[in-house]
Amino acid sequence: MDNFSEYTKISIRKDIMDLDFLISDTINSLNPIFKNKDIITTYNSEDEIYINGDYDRLKQVFINLIKNGIESFDGKKGKLEINTKENNKEVIISIIDNGCGMDEDILKNINEMFYTTKKNGTGIGLPLSNEIIKLHNGKLNFYSKKGEGTTVEIIFNKVDIN
Repeated sequence: MDNFSEYTKISIRKDIMDLDFLISDTINSLNPIFKNKDIITTYNSEDEIYINGDYDRLKQVFINLIKNGIESFDGKKGKLEINTKENNKEVIISIIDNGCGMDEDILKNINEMFYTTKKNGTGIGLPLSNEIIKLHNGKLNFYSKKGEGTTVEIIFNKVDIN
């Protein structure tokens, strides 16, 4: 319920930040879970990608999205891949898992408040994450196939610091 009360009053403080540092920090925070669950994790990054964002809020989003991927393995040998790339105007972060995947009905509803497929889920994590990404003028996209895994794509505007 703490997340629910936060949902109605989300505030962010944006500053120019190094995306690689944020993702590396998030992965390091989750390393004990990766090791405990024997999850193979890879991170591929283009160097020196900067975005205008709220470090703590975005770390919260990445933790939520990665944990969702971890929970999707359901006894399967888990592989999680995180990639960052940029083009002229955008930064694209992909979080790819080989978990159980989602069908179209689930994909249609995942951003609905209180919608969950988890036994002990609240249905608040993804709507909250989506709202945080929107406050960063970003997009959160999900691509999934039942039984094959999920790719979450986060898109931000690129910041040129030169």
